[in-house]
Amino acid sequence: MNTRIRRAFLIGLSALWLAACGTSGSNDSNQSTTQPGSSAGNVGTSGCTDRSSAVGIEGGGLVRRLAGTITNIGSDGTLVIGCTRVSTADAVVLIDGKPGTLNDLQIGEIVEVVGNIDPESGTMRAQSISPKGISEPTSHGRYVGTVTVGGQQLFGDALITVDGAVRLYVGGPYDNGGELQLTRPAAGSAQFVGHLETATNASGSATGLVIGQGCTDPQVVRFCSEAANGEMTFTVSPVSGAAIDAKLSGVLHVATSGGEETWLLDLANWANWYLLSASGDNPGQFLYREELAEFAADDDTVITFSGSQLQFQSAHSGCTGNGSIMTHGDGAFFVFDVVLDIGNCNSTYARFNGRFEGLASSTASSVWDYDDQFRMWLSKPNGTEPPVALTMLSTPIY
Repeated sequence: MNTRIRRAFLIGLSALWLAACGTSGSNDSNQSTTQPGSSAGNVGTSGCTDRSSAVGIEGGGLVRRLAGTITNIGSDGTLVIGCTRVSTADAVVLIDGKPGTLNDLQIGEIVEVVGNIDPESGTMRAQSISPKGISEPTSHGRYVGTVTVGGQQLFGDALITVDGAVRLYVGGPYDNGGELQLTRPAAGSAQFVGHLETATNASGSATGLVIGQGCTDPQVVRFCSEAANGEMTFTVSPVSGAAIDAKLSGVLHVATSGGEETWLLDLANWANWYLLSASGDNPGQFLYREELAEFAADDDTVITFSGSQLQFQSAHSGCTGNGSIMTHGDGAFFVFDVVLDIGNCNSTYARFNGRFEGLASSTASSVWDYDDQFRMWLSKPNGTEPPVALTMLSTPIY
């Protein structure tokens, strides 16, 4: 994200963030409400929660970026994008970088909007609107929800890039409540690291490895000494009028030395940050506090992002990190490539010494919010023994 917009996000983090959408779970039908301020009525907002009364930002002057599917266009030009109403009265429409009109926009089209939030109505006052050139669900994207393993619902957080890289973190028990899980990896946690073998807009299949996490706990042995082969197949189906616009359903077949397992995937598309463009971007010059890495404890690990470089030191574990972060591909989506060298970890955390590679993206703390946390899905290169995966989540210091 460019420095000006990211700084605007950080300034507003001390207030309650506006959110205008429903849950990512299966209870969206119980979240309907009426929102004021548009002749678009309630069309396209069934299953959305009115959270405008929770806004604590005076004047609504905070610049935000929003990306999602147009679910309704009102007679006054007001758009509904997912659950957010967008006033277009003062907006500039850009089609492939050239001036356009509101008549160029269509329901079902994915757009990126820059504007300000009205703290009373919850409506976004658009400054610019740009179509993303995507008009239907895709197999790539950011997905959060549940992974059912052995009858237990666990937290799942996946990133699938447009060129086929797949990362899926599976954490502890989860209620599919539409928020990020904020517990460190423990028994049963793992990361699937793979690549798409086949993909269409509506389905995909991937092969790769399942690598255990939480392995610093001596009682955790699952996938820690030996990675398991994984084969993931899934379909993506559209969802309308809710906080999400698509769901990913499928299975992950895991082959271990002790037998085979089938994990059930039920993940919701968290479109906003992923769909934003990142061309030429990086996290900028900011400090983030690491929350979930296994080697971090008691807020002792601060990550410094400086241009394309990042570094940290953890007092608890002794681990130090130095690495680079670069835009993934052409930057059409908000995804970054990370290379991180970790060293000096004490004996308890010695497995983290070495090079990690993987993906990163900004994330909101829930499907309703617009806040800015940073997620990294990392692992040691294939062939490294023992295999080690690392999932990180950091929050900005303001």
